[in-house]
Amino acid sequence: MTSMFTPSNKDLYNVVKRDEDPQDQRLAHHVTRFEGLFEIFIEKLQENDVVILGYPDDRGVERNGGRTGAFAAPDQIRKYLLRLTPSYQSKTLPKIWDLGNLKTWSQDLLVAHEEARECIKKIRRRGARIVSLGGGHDWAYPDFVDIAEDSKNAARIINIDAHLDVRPNPKDEAREGHSGTPFRRILEAPRKGKAPEIMAVGLQESCNARTHVEWAHSRKITTLFLDEVPENLERRWPFVVDRLQISDEATYGLSIDLDAFPQFISPGVSAPQVLGLDPRLVYKMIQTLGTSVRHLGIYEYNPNYDVDGRSARLAAHLVYHYLMTLSS
Repeated sequence: MTSMFTPSNKDLYNVVKRDEDPQDQRLAHHVTRFEGLFEIFIEKLQENDVVILGYPDDRGVERNGGRTGAFAAPDQIRKYLLRLTPSYQSKTLPKIWDLGNLKTWSQDLLVAHEEARECIKKIRRRGARIVSLGGGHDWAYPDFVDIAEDSKNAARIINIDAHLDVRPNPKDEAREGHSGTPFRRILEAPRKGKAPEIMAVGLQESCNARTHVEWAHSRKITTLFLDEVPENLERRWPFVVDRLQISDEATYGLSIDLDAFPQFISPGVSAPQVLGLDPRLVYKMIQTLGTSVRHLGIYEYNPNYDVDGRSARLAAHLVYHYLMTLSS
């Protein structure tokens, strides 16, 4: 039996400790890199552990006509994440596992999505939290399609994105399941229970057709366009809380497409945007939602077009802020 995951690059964990300053550690010293069978890994998981996993696959981006390159994203994000220093305010971090990268290219994309979906369900049912590193945004489908069924509380997905990503699934098998379809697929998936509530933040008028917006509203998706977000910092977060009806009684999945941020901040993406959200708003969201977030997904990072690691650093810091909210 072979593992469904390839271990992450071991060299990424060779972050040097300073002999003269041994207490100055990095996240690399607090993450357990796993090698072995997924079935063995699942048995090791404890409630509220954190599992980092990668989707080195951008076929969904190619099928959607985007710039390819996101297949190389997971380890590039790890590279910057593992070098960061745990917050001086954090005494104890949760148990953090690095499961590695899902083997996807040996099978059809939709089959790979379903395999990822089953893995996510098994991890979530152990009570663990998940950090996904994409890969195209099509991987949000396996990440979040079952979040409502796997949650005790009401489940909400917040999609931080310039796009709604609710395109109809193409009838052409060669283009099915592309990166513009995940949230439509989530809502249209057959299920026994209630579908998750979806909220889209950072949408841009130039990125969304009228039919997509109308379909989203018909399915009760809450939309918040970039032009609606107040520029005043003091007004910005209260406005978002009111618009999204943020509640600590819900379970949240947070899906972040890095093209939600402006190109000068995040150039390394599949579909760059001239304007975009202020990252501080998303940091605030992560900090406020805190332990209510059971799954954080980062998607569409494209190392081929990054400049000085800007997008990778942003992705790493988003994950970092999440991990720090889970510390004590």
